[in-house]
Amino acid sequence: MSNVSLNVGLSALLAAQTGLDTAGHNISNAATPGYSRQQLLLAASDPQILHGIAMGSGVNATSVRRIADQLLNERIAGHQGILTFMDTRIAGLGQMESLFGEPGTSGLATKIQAFFSSFSRLATNPSESALRENVVTSTSDMMQTFHSLAAGLSEVATDSRAQVAAQVDQANGIASRIATLNRQISQFEATGQPANDLRDQRSQALDDLGKIIDVRATELPSGAVNVQVSGQLLVGPTRAYQMKSQVVAGGTMSLSVEGHASTFKPKSGTLAGLFEIARDVPTERLSQLDALAKDLVFRLNKAHSTGVPASGPFQFLSGKFAFHDQDGDGNVTDEPLARSGLDWPVSNGVLRVSVTNRATGAVETTKIAVDPEAMTVGDLVSKLDAIGHVSASLRNDGKLDISADAGYGFDFAAHTSSAPDAAGTFGGLTASIGTRKEPYVLSIGDTLQLTTSSGNATVTFQASDFANVAHASADEVAAAINNEPSVTSIGAKAVVVDGRVVLQTTTTGTGATLQITGGTAVGTLGLSVGQSAVGQDNAVAPQITGTYTGAANETYTFIPTSDGTVGATAGLGVDVFDSHGTKVTTLPVGDGYVPGTPLFFGAGLSASFNLGDLSKSAGQVMSLDAIADADTSDVLAATGLNAFAVGTTATDIDIDPEIAADPSRLATSGTGAPGDNGALLALSIAGHGGSDALLGSSTSDFYAAIVSTLGSDVSSAQSQSDTETTVMNSLVARRDSISGVNTDEELLNIERYQQSYQAAARFLSVVNETQNDLMQIIV
Repeated sequence: MSNVSLNVGLSALLAAQTGLDTAGHNISNAATPGYSRQQLLLAASDPQILHGIAMGSGVNATSVRRIADQLLNERIAGHQGILTFMDTRIAGLGQMESLFGEPGTSGLATKIQAFFSSFSRLATNPSESALRENVVTSTSDMMQTFHSLAAGLSEVATDSRAQVAAQVDQANGIASRIATLNRQISQFEATGQPANDLRDQRSQALDDLGKIIDVRATELPSGAVNVQVSGQLLVGPTRAYQMKSQVVAGGTMSLSVEGHASTFKPKSGTLAGLFEIARDVPTERLSQLDALAKDLVFRLNKAHSTGVPASGPFQFLSGKFAFHDQDGDGNVTDEPLARSGLDWPVSNGVLRVSVTNRATGAVETTKIAVDPEAMTVGDLVSKLDAIGHVSASLRNDGKLDISADAGYGFDFAAHTSSAPDAAGTFGGLTASIGTRKEPYVLSIGDTLQLTTSSGNATVTFQASDFANVAHASADEVAAAINNEPSVTSIGAKAVVVDGRVVLQTTTTGTGATLQITGGTAVGTLGLSVGQSAVGQDNAVAPQITGTYTGAANETYTFIPTSDGTVGATAGLGVDVFDSHGTKVTTLPVGDGYVPGTPLFFGAGLSASFNLGDLSKSAGQVMSLDAIADADTSDVLAATGLNAFAVGTTATDIDIDPEIAADPSRLATSGTGAPGDNGALLALSIAGHGGSDALLGSSTSDFYAAIVSTLGSDVSSAQSQSDTETTVMNSLVARRDSISGVNTDEELLNIERYQQSYQAAARFLSVVNETQNDLMQIIV
């Protein structure tokens, strides 16, 4: 019995001592990160049969259990990765937000506003040199801010890529530590006892790794864990595999693990945040900034290219943007304008080139129809080179040069002719008869017969004269008439006015006569047999005054309301129609009108008429091109002729170096007229209005949207982080309630084990005394 009693007492002493050690271990690690509370597990010893009675033999301390909820720990590890991803993203976004510095006096918004305001101030006094210098300074200021922003955004991406490498190194170090712990845990637990503290260390290491990159840990029967990232093994039971980062062209990044050819991108953790900051976030903002810069250059060049500097028309201009050989045949000239490598598109429109005789001041404007799909680079150069007193050529670098002959100058200004009836089809000196407006439904073999004082002529229309004879144009009909020798021989010709064919004599005065005498084409042309006209000694010679204020190009057509003499015939008027055929007004030029008096007809323009005869019955007509934009094709802005700015991105845009060196080259006039400030006004509002390149936004609105979106992203990311932090705190609180050490509770355990120890010691003392008493009785 004594042996049993001694074993019971001794086991009780040892169990109490182990319990005290466990409680002490918990208290000493109460502040240790990742430590999980441990609990002593006790079990009654196997009973012994003594004197036929099953007697208890004491207590055994079977093991020390680690108190941890593995599923909860995995949830916490996942949320930690999300939190570090968000924190990294917030830091990067905040860095970019501080770069923009909005709102603030040094921000790009202020620079843009000051830039456009400098044109408005110069427009009030175009000849003021100090204000010109201010335009150059404001431009450089704005451009430098573009450059700084672009450089700053690129630096954010570069820094993030450098941090990726550092984080990968840190992750590899943690992975090596996990591999070491794997080996230690496997060896220790092979003894049959749990490696609690080593498991805590490994769990903490997995948490640290999860903050860097999303991982998945799977425990093996040996107690070791396999750690995978995107299906690639990073840590095995006994070793870790190195992870490495890669950067390819364009800043795209990826990760891979030793032994795997495929790459992957992290989904959470610091690396995922750095990947986004390095690749997407700055790139997106820089792309938006580049779009803004490129669109601004185009807007400014469009406004400036059709302007004229104070020095007047140009002697020489060189394009700033080059055409490129796109089909690889070594020849640029065969490229259609739509596919010629220009950074901005050329539209279907008209380019007007005006040539000024410096000696006489006479201006002659040539219209070049531009179809970017059909017109090649060579066609454009040829059309420009064919203009009188102008030469055009393409340099070896693909840029366009234009020069004027000595004594002449050229420009692309919005010249509205002051004497639009150059052909004399509206009360001119020749005898004139006009047709209806195109198109004409003709048939092959149709004829037109006319007579002048010099004889008769017959025109027979041939298939070769038309692209489609049933849809003939005024230009085709006029060319067919002028190509008929008999027409030339009788002193007649045909001209085109606003889509109408006007037949004229080549002689002037009252002796000039013209009559339609027959032909099968008379009706379809809107003529009538017997229709006639007589020349006169006094031309009505309409004059246009004022400055066109319309927002778009317009063609006005003038048609007499009846036959009569200007200033004499009662009720005589001139109907004015716009390009849509809508009557704008009727100008009263009959009795009571004083010849030469300007009559306002709209959009800042007035017309005056000299004494002379007008004839509605003869189909007299005159057209006036009122020009708001001399280049509706945008070919000038696309090629950089008479450019204000150069460059195509936020990194390289700048003021044209020639203007920076000589501010007098800055265009001021939009019409070429002295004192006109139209070009400056156009430049001052160049950023207004929507642009397709900016998704319908103005310059300022698009930039404001960039800043606003960035601020919104920062706010949204912070809000998400706050929400995730709340969830994380809740999970950590749950884990602490399960695995955390409560020192008050451990103190109670110490007191309980102390009492157990003392009771066991007293039990052994009593057993010893009893045994001594028995021995004395026996002896």
